[in-house]
Parts: sequence; structure tokens; C-alpha cells
Amino acid sequence: MTLFSAESGEGMEYVPVFHVGSHLGGFLLIGIVTTSLDISILWFLTEKVGIWYLASAGLSYCSGTGVSYLLNKTLNYRNQSRSYVKQGSSFLVIAASSFALNLAIISGCVEIFLLNYLLAKIVATAVACLWNYYGQSTITFRIWR
Repeated sequence: MTLFSAESGEGMEYVPVFHVGSHLGGFLLIGIVTTSLDISILWFLTEKVGIWYLASAGLSYCSGTGVSYLLNKTLNYRNQSRSYVKQGSSFLVIAASSFALNLAIISGCVEIFLLNYLLAKIVATAVACLWNYYGQSTITFRIWR
């Protein structure tokens, strides 16, 4: 079911902007891989290196973001666009907003609800994943195709 559509530019094909379920499975699978990397780095930096949990969360999130971009572009969306600056910028803006949402949820869960930081990270990741999928599917890997 296509919800939105857009012209992709001069000399380019018509591309549906959001197609329900089109890449969700691949996005979730890649998300599991990158989240595993993210949480492992978060745990290591916090528990073994002694870095404050929110600083660790920032560093670990950034590590997963680059891997996520490469895997989603090449494996999930099979996107061959050479608009690297536009596409990369779009990806980073959406990832940054997802990151802000992620940190806000982690902080709230730890400071207000007194959850363990790793459990808070799992809750935050689940919520932020929805926004990230929507943004990357409708903007990054559709418009710049």
C-alpha cells in the first residue's frame, strides 16, 4: 500500500515514497545487528572504561549509525544513488533526531523511573526505531534514489 509518492527528479523514474512493509524486515534485521553493536559498546565503555552512561550512549550510538547507513544502503534498499552528500546528510539529520530521542528516553527512564541504563537503552531503541525507519524509508532511501 503506497501512502505517499513523489517525482524523483529529471530523467529519473517515479518512486513511491512510503510503501508499507517494503523494507521493514531488512531494516529490523540490520537494526538488530547495529543495536547489538551499540549496546555492546555502551556496556564496555560504561562498565570497563568507566565513562558516564550518557556519554557512552552517545559514542556507542554513533558507531552503530555508520554501520546502519552502509548496510541499509547496500543490502536492504539496494540503493545505487550517487547523491552521497544529499543522502548522507539526510541520513545524519534523521539519525541525529533519533539519537536525541534515544538519549531523552534513556535519561528519563534512568533518572525518573530508576531503570538500569541497559534496560533503558532497550526501551529507547525500540521507540526511536519507529521514527528512524519512517524517516529513512520516506526521505533518505526514497527521495535520493
